[in-house]
Amino acid sequence: MLWSITKLECLPQSEGLTNVVVKVFWTLIASNSSDQEIYTGITEVAADPENFTPYSQLTKETVLGWIWDKFDRQATEDMVAKRLADRTAPPFIDPPLPWA
Repeated sequence: MLWSITKLECLPQSEGLTNVVVKVFWTLIASNSSDQEIYTGITEVAADPENFTPYSQLTKETVLGWIWDKFDRQATEDMVAKRLADRTAPPFIDPPLPWA
C-alpha cells in the first residue's frame, strides 16, 4: 500500500497561527503485478494551538498521522485491497444470456 499526500489546504491566519492546515487531500494505491486500485480522499483537520507544527516543519508522517487519527487505517487498506482483488478475480461474472 502506498499512501501519499497530494495537497494541503490552509488558512493563511487562524488564532495567531500562519498557514494552518484545514484539509488534507490524499491517495492510497494498492497494486499487484497486473493492476492497481487508486482510492482518494479528503480529510478535514483542526489545528491544535497548544501543539502546533509550523507548515515548513510538517512531514509526510505527521500529516498521515492526522488522517489516521480520523478513521481506521487498516479498514481502509483492507477495503482498497479487496477492490483490487475483486477487479483481478471478480466475485461475480456477467455472461451473455444463454438464449441470445
